[in-house]
Order: sequence, then structure tokens, then C-alpha cells
Amino acid sequence: MRPLPQMNRRTTLAQAEAEGREDQALLELLDRLGAEGLKGKVAVGDAGYLYPESAGKVVPKGGAYLFVLKGNQGELLAWALEVFKGMEERRLPGETEAVWNLVRDGEVWTYRVWASPYLPEEIRAFPGCGQVVRMEREVVHKGTGEVRRTVSYALTSLGPEVADVRRLGELLLSRWEVENRSFWVRGVLLREDACQVRGVGAQVLAALQAFLVSLLHRQGVREKKAALEAFSFNPLAALRFLGLYAV
Repeated sequence: MRPLPQMNRRTTLAQAEAEGREDQALLELLDRLGAEGLKGKVAVGDAGYLYPESAGKVVPKGGAYLFVLKGNQGELLAWALEVFKGMEERRLPGETEAVWNLVRDGEVWTYRVWASPYLPEEIRAFPGCGQVVRMEREVVHKGTGEVRRTVSYALTSLGPEVADVRRLGELLLSRWEVENRSFWVRGVLLREDACQVRGVGAQVLAALQAFLVSLLHRQGVREKKAALEAFSFNPLAALRFLGLYAV
């Protein structure tokens, strides 16, 4: 079971079975939606969804997309690199940049996001594309001085008149938040990816796991691994968490 790219930060909206390419599951889910089923929403997804077919179905349904660009789309990535190489040399009107810092868990996180609406013909051919985005993330550990750096790229149908560069960066971060808060919990702690159950049973288990993860978020449980271990050793605690009491 592979989830639809999430359109809010806490809840899996829908699921479909995916054998092979995950974008095929997205196409199946989009086919279920009405003519304006994505109105006012932004589909944020990893590079596995960055295909013309996916983008071409999101926009007509009233939505927008922001899909990460990686090596699986090598030609597009090469053109995106050229865009930002030119932006480093001379910034054009409409090309924007935002920088901000966060301090958490003894580390300083610095985000630098660039966005450009000046797209090469090869990128303009991608359905609905309005901007290309680059995010640099630098993490400095305050105690040891250790530095970690990553760079990500994305294509989005959101134009600069709709979403400024800071907003685009926040949308990219929301993808990582979903990965950490939902997909990681389900894939690693609940071992969803390793599950051998198939058919209707898999759908029921996936729905129950999605409910559990949403409930943990709603109740403000930060240490999910510890909570799940406590529930496994003490089923009565799990019942109390659900508002049920054994007598």
C-alpha cells in the first residue's frame, strides 16, 4: 500500500495499491476525484510522482503540485541546475530567495530557498510547471560543530503570484514532516512495508494504522516508539489511550 502525496500534515487522505511505480497509484486516486476534487489544495510528493501524467491530472482538477526533482528525471534535473547556475551569476527580475534559521534539539538549521519562473523550453513542456525550486539545508550541531548539508530541487505549478519563495520552502519542508511523522512511523515502527497481508486484509490494516498514527498526532504524543512499546507490553494502557476501560 502506498499513500497519496499528503495534502495536509496530519492525515493520510486516501490509499491505493501500487505495484511498481507509485505514480500509477496516484493516477488511480486522481481518477476517483470529481472535476474540482483538488480545488485549493497542493499535492506535495517525492520524485516518484514527478511524471507528466501525474502533473497533467492534478492541475485540471483545480489543484497545484510541488514534486521533488531527482536523478530519475535526469534531463529535467540538468536543466534545473542550469537555471540556478545562471541565477548565481546574475539574478533576473522575478527570481527570488529566502533564508531563515531554526534552532531545535541542540542544532541550528538554516534553510536557503531559491525560485525561478524562467524555465527552459524542456521544463516548460512539463504540464503546468510555473517555477523551479532549489532548497539548501545546512544543519550545525551546536555542541560538536558537525555540519550536514543537503540540496533538493523541485518543480511546481504554483506561480510567484500565488506562492512566494518562502511558501515554496515551507511546502517542501511539509513533505519531510509527513515523511518523519507519518510514513516513517508506519513503515518502520508499524512495519507496514514488510507486511505480507494482501487484498482486503491489507486495506483494513492500512486504515487501522492510519487511524492510529492520526490519533497519536492528535493526542500530542511525540515519543511514538516509546508509546507503541508501552502499549505492546501493557494492552490495558492502549485501551485507556483509546478511552476504553476494562472492568
